[in-house]
Amino acid sequence: MKRLYILCLLSLNIGFIQAQIITQAWATLSSSDLPYAISIDASGNVYTANYGNNTVSKITSDGTAIPEWATLASDANPSGIAVDASGNVYTANINNGTVTKVTSDGTVIQAWATLASNALPYAIATDASGNVYTANDNNTVSKITSEGIVTQAWATLANNALPYAIAIDALGNVYTANYGNNTVSKITSAGIAATAWGLLANNARPYGIALDASGNVYTANFGNNTVSKITSAGIVTQAWATLVRGANPSSIVVDTSGNVYTANYANSTISKITSAGIVVQAWVTLANNTLPYAIALDASGNVYTANENNTISKIVPLSATPITLLSFKGDLKNGIASLAWETGVENNFNHFEIQKSSHDSSSSFLTQGEIPAKGSNSSYVYAVPQSETLAYYRLKIIDDDGGYKYGNTITLYKQVSNAIYPNPAKTYINIKAAKESSLSIYDAGGRFIKTQNVQIGNNVIDVHSLASGVYFIVSDDNQKRAFIKK
Repeated sequence: MKRLYILCLLSLNIGFIQAQIITQAWATLSSSDLPYAISIDASGNVYTANYGNNTVSKITSDGTAIPEWATLASDANPSGIAVDASGNVYTANINNGTVTKVTSDGTVIQAWATLASNALPYAIATDASGNVYTANDNNTVSKITSEGIVTQAWATLANNALPYAIAIDALGNVYTANYGNNTVSKITSAGIAATAWGLLANNARPYGIALDASGNVYTANFGNNTVSKITSAGIVTQAWATLVRGANPSSIVVDTSGNVYTANYANSTISKITSAGIVVQAWVTLANNTLPYAIALDASGNVYTANENNTISKIVPLSATPITLLSFKGDLKNGIASLAWETGVENNFNHFEIQKSSHDSSSSFLTQGEIPAKGSNSSYVYAVPQSETLAYYRLKIIDDDGGYKYGNTITLYKQVSNAIYPNPAKTYINIKAAKESSLSIYDAGGRFIKTQNVQIGNNVIDVHSLASGVYFIVSDDNQKRAFIKK
């Protein structure tokens, strides 16, 4: 009988209560399976590529397991699995260099595609058109059309890449996580490769890769216990999220809200990182001997892991608070910060706390006041005195049973003389100077960025390389001006 665990995890350091329903052994596979990879079809059926006994298991959406739904060649050793829009299942067989296709009714085509003799595939993915791509240990990416036509070296990576994982965005661009040289490669739909499109830390050792709806790329870095984020423009945040030492994340997924989940092989946990980069280290703790190889999401946001102990775990996330926050805005005039927000559904919701900080740090916010719940589809306003040049505001959202979470943070700042424009800015700012001088640019945390010499009159300052956020320009007579880099 399956054992059902209900876990309530209180995370004081990040400030919200989360609950999730955990079924540790939602499905039990054969004792020799070793499910190295997992994928899910549109109907919620779960499939695993079983390296140990050369099979594919199928688990229906109600948890009924067919451990040997498809039998592969005896020397296949599948290491990757993917499902296309029609429900066809594909495995990357690392030992015999083939791709097996299993139709939705379970018909097996063993060597549907045969790769080059030295192209042993680590991982596999499908695009919206039904094309199949493999990431191979000879540092190539192969492309196979839906008809089975193979382009062996559709893209060639660096000779030390070792692409352990592969993902595809909505435009058909292909990305590989390269364990060997700590990079992410990007290959356009035309097959043009940027082999070191994203440079990771030299001890990252990325095992997994995933994309969000905006085209941001995330890697699970087995070597240094971090998650890296690379924007669609190629801007890298090396340690966007830092996991506990000894986690060794082996796989990664992103849900429709931008939350990131990692399967942490070494400590049998799942970490959750919100879209804002807030980390819940042990969002779920699995049984001690679980050792999750891979992780996947279904269309409802349920999380599944394929585990070394030959089980599949299922986690059903539950809502943290019963409210939908539609907007949160602010305006600063004459020393008063006017805050306004709107809600959608409000069920069992109690009140808001309005919080303010002079620093963008979760530990420095102070409560300015409270507003009780009005009911669904309501508008709220609140005024806070602001003498600071710059301040941060957020809402603490508290439900009837004491559960709470935080809304997004907004920034309000004073405009001073010699205004900067455009503000916010993407690539450059203009600033007028009454004399020749030297300006210093600092980030919101006070870290020095660079010095800029200016002449009398209008000056154009290039800011395209700065990360998004708030910055200060300080003149040599100590006047401070703020601007936002988008």
